Formats: sequence, structure tokens, C-alpha cells
Amino acid sequence: MAGTRTTAEWEALCAEHSIPMGPVLDLADAPDDPYVVEGGVLETVEHPTEGRYRSIGIPVRFSGTPGSVRRHAPNIGEHTDEVPAELREKI
Repeated sequence: MAGTRTTAEWEALCAEHSIPMGPVLDLADAPDDPYVVEGGVLETVEHPTEGRYRSIGIPVRFSGTPGSVRRHAPNIGEHTDEVPAELREKI
């Protein structure tokens, strides 16, 4: 019964039967979760004008060509003129 066991009990039961699972995390708890930390799911990157921020990490790893954040999140209104102009060119 779903409402009668704790998360830890479900984890143990699933592990005992080789069932992959993971708990549903509160958004506030996710950055500190061992899977998130060890897997590099989140990265802290430096924005050139806004400072450090957390971003979703690169989802795949290649030893010869490691991924990295090449473009940062735009500032509010940064592309307000550029995006419509580009769309007009394509129409």
C-alpha cells in the first residue's frame, strides 16, 4: 500500500528485488541529493555580468570532447529586438 510505507522502506524493498527507483525530491532538496551531486546534474557557472548561477549540466559525457556551457542565459530584454528581426527575415 502506497500510503503505509516510508520512502526508506520503499527504497529497501525495491533494492531487495532489483527494482530501480529514486525518491521524488522537494525542489529545495534536489541540489544536495547524492545522485544529483555525483552525476553532475547541476553545474554552477559564472555569468559574465550577473555572477554565479546554477544550470542544468551537460547530460552526456565524452572523454575526448567534454561538454561545457558556451552561452549563458540572456539578461531580461537582451534579445527583444534581435528575435523579431530574425523572424521577419525568415518570413
